[in-house]
Amino acid sequence: MNAQEMLSAIREALPQWLKEDPALRQILREVLEETLRPWEEIRAEIRVFREEMERRLSAQEQALLQLTQTVQALVQTTQEHSAVIRRLTEQGEEHSAAIRALTERMEEHSRRLEEHSAVIRMLMERTEEHSAAIRALTERMEEHSAAIRALTERMEEHSRRLEEHSAAIRALTERMEEHSRRLEEHSAAIRMLTERMEEHSRRLEEHSAVIRMLTERTEEHSAAIRVLTERMEEHSRRLEEHSAVIRMLTERTEEHSAAIRVLTERMEEHSRRLEEHSRIIQRMLETLERHSREIQRLSATIGALGARWGLSSEAAFRDGMAALLREAGWKVERFLAMDSEGYVFGRPDQVEIDVVIRDGEAILIEIRSSVSRGDVAIFQRKIEFYTRHTGIPVARRILISPMVDPRAQDLAQRMGMEVYTYPEDVPSESAPHGTCSFKL
Repeated sequence: MNAQEMLSAIREALPQWLKEDPALRQILREVLEETLRPWEEIRAEIRVFREEMERRLSAQEQALLQLTQTVQALVQTTQEHSAVIRRLTEQGEEHSAAIRALTERMEEHSRRLEEHSAVIRMLMERTEEHSAAIRALTERMEEHSAAIRALTERMEEHSRRLEEHSAAIRALTERMEEHSRRLEEHSAAIRMLTERMEEHSRRLEEHSAVIRMLTERTEEHSAAIRVLTERMEEHSRRLEEHSAVIRMLTERTEEHSAAIRVLTERMEEHSRRLEEHSRIIQRMLETLERHSREIQRLSATIGALGARWGLSSEAAFRDGMAALLREAGWKVERFLAMDSEGYVFGRPDQVEIDVVIRDGEAILIEIRSSVSRGDVAIFQRKIEFYTRHTGIPVARRILISPMVDPRAQDLAQRMGMEVYTYPEDVPSESAPHGTCSFKL
């Protein structure tokens, strides 16, 4: 007796052994339970690992969100600092322009003072030719010239200080315009004095009044210059304060830049770790999917053994396999019809076939826990019975069983039938999109 005959003998005798020996059935149940237990433990461990990974990913996403908010706040603060520095730079440029304009006016003022000095010297030469009163006028004019020269020196010192500061420039400009206006009035008075020197005797009193007025205005100019000097000192102090603030802002900007670099490095590290976790999770999911497919195959095999050995019914096995077939993408309907002539089974009986209709053609499917040569012949007669009752041509004939007798498989192939061990082995591209059911 070879191995194939021994296996066939065991298959035929095993159902009888199981029916007669309850201990053997119990042993088989324990063996099957022991075989499935590791798979259940693996699935439980995978679920625990997946929950742990999801929790860690959630915590990392929250940390990443906080880091993003911190970086946005730092960027906003840096933009505000940049705006302040630009505003200070614009103000400094405006101050520089105002100082240049003021310097030009001071130069014009100095030039006019020189012209006035020349006129006064000419008046002094003419006054020497006249009376003692004119000499007194000359002396006063010389004093006036000295005062104007002193004023010129002070204005030059004031110009130098204006180049270093920029605080109260608008007020200084207004006062200088007032000063220029008064100098123009003074120039007009001097021109009038020159014209009237020919009549110096008659208008000496007028000259004296003009000189007194000039003296008073010179004193006013001196007071104004002192006020401007004080304001320029205040401006210098504020410039120092601004410089200190700018230095502090520069230091804080550098600190922010360093912090942003550190945060960027951390975010890159987090991204790298997230990618590693994603790859690990993907591998775990692929492993889980592979285990699920293996468990489905094992369940189908166990169901076939149970149906074969009497642990479960043939109908329950067929329903379970049909469910797996639907999960594989097939939409199967049950065809039921009464064979009153006894063509299929040799006696009147109800005929059941799983049917799929596509493009006007039928695909007939027979699901059994085990297939023998007689089962193949019965399936062929079912196909002929279906064609005779419906008139629909049969495009494919599919047998699905985890236990097929080799002789039955040869016979099925000769009859043009497709034989598969599991539903998922049926090519997915053959799965139809339309279904139809019949009940006669």
